[in-house]
Amino acid sequence: MHNSEYTEKNGVGLQLFSMGFALLGVVVLVWVAFASGGKEKPAPLSTSTSDVAEAAPEAVQPVPVAADDSISAPPAPPSFAGQELKTEAPAQLPDAELKKTVVPMPPVDGGYAEPKATAGAGAIVRWTLPTAEGLELLESGRVAEALAWAKGNRERLAAGGPGAQLCGVLLEARALVAMNRCAEAKSLFAKAGAAGAANDAALGTALCDAQGAWNSIPAQTLQACADAPEAGWGSATAAYYLANRPEQKPEVKGKTEEFARMLYQRALLSNALELPLEKACLAHLEELTETIVLNPRRYHLLGEPKAEFHKVAPGDSFYKVAKQYGVAVGHIAVMNRLDPKKFLNVGQVLKVLPGETVLRVDRQRLSGTLLVGGAFVRRFPVGIGPGDATPRGAYKVSTKLVNPDWYYNGRRIPFGDPENILGTRWMGFDPQSNAGKGAGLGVHGTGLPQSVPGRESKGCVRMLNADVEWLYEWMPHGATVEVVN
Repeated sequence: MHNSEYTEKNGVGLQLFSMGFALLGVVVLVWVAFASGGKEKPAPLSTSTSDVAEAAPEAVQPVPVAADDSISAPPAPPSFAGQELKTEAPAQLPDAELKKTVVPMPPVDGGYAEPKATAGAGAIVRWTLPTAEGLELLESGRVAEALAWAKGNRERLAAGGPGAQLCGVLLEARALVAMNRCAEAKSLFAKAGAAGAANDAALGTALCDAQGAWNSIPAQTLQACADAPEAGWGSATAAYYLANRPEQKPEVKGKTEEFARMLYQRALLSNALELPLEKACLAHLEELTETIVLNPRRYHLLGEPKAEFHKVAPGDSFYKVAKQYGVAVGHIAVMNRLDPKKFLNVGQVLKVLPGETVLRVDRQRLSGTLLVGGAFVRRFPVGIGPGDATPRGAYKVSTKLVNPDWYYNGRRIPFGDPENILGTRWMGFDPQSNAGKGAGLGVHGTGLPQSVPGRESKGCVRMLNADVEWLYEWMPHGATVEVVN
């Protein structure tokens, strides 16, 4: 009886002990789940050449990114603490649905032509003039069709007022010159000059006198047309051909070469060149930019853009020099072909362009042009939102992130996930910039390269990853993104 009672009591004790141990395990699991609270790890801070040093004075708090490509909440105050970010992404159409949408453009300066597509070359609006359709025919080499269009629309253009009628006369005259019918063209250019297009008429008349041979137009005539305050076809085309004269070839060194770069820049930024000339102008300008502006040992004999040559002193670092001149660390590194992870050598000379850094985004041409100190540096294709989704105006860059995570429908989609469409870089706008229109917008790469160029974003500026990585190095905090038509 004694042994049986002991065994029975011992069995009951073991059962109670097992139940207590299991209960303790449940309590521990509940405590661990509660302690984690579903917190999400913040996106990693930038480790690029621009931001390693720029983060020195204060840390940049990562910001969750909402649906498609907009920030779902204003940037949190800078802090070293890993704060939990609670945001909610706005609803959006899937990208597949966005691509099906036909986007009518708002009327601006005579009215946009409706893009033929939401992505690719068809999404680019070349011209907004009343003669846009005829200009597209002319610049594509379909000269006879352009002339027929101009003649066939004379009444409609006349009904549109003096400005529209003048556009038609100039289109007709340019088409006639391209067909070597210079006598007819000259009379039309004279008519256009009397109606107010003096500079276009002057260049057109000179071209007629030269029987369509640009190289036969006197240099002083091209110079006068290029320098005229009247912007348009006459000044832009004159600047291009003046820069491209035999005596202005890029292989000629010194001031002549720099003068040619300035003329190509003036012609390109006018957005008034026909497409074949625009492509050739861009190629010349990029070549001269590499030769002059981005050459770390090249002085600018004409002083444009302004360049500083900094001699490294004891205690100098990439960050210190960049801060002194108000540029990004990447600006110093890329300009001078240096590795920002290494030390600077005392006595070393660094070239710096100290002027304002601006990315000019053209909503018509779907291009982004980097200007530093007013000088052209590079041009990229971009994607924007349809209609007014990417508002005109000036924005300031306030946040910069490498390999950003995407916060969508209440969940974090980490960088590298196929669903993350933000690409490899994020440059967010100050929410207060452009009268508060900067909230939620920025410049970023994309996992949808087919959408660049295009009009499919929710308002942000999209770029190809290789392009945005290059641009990222040049854009300091506080740089300007200027959205224009």
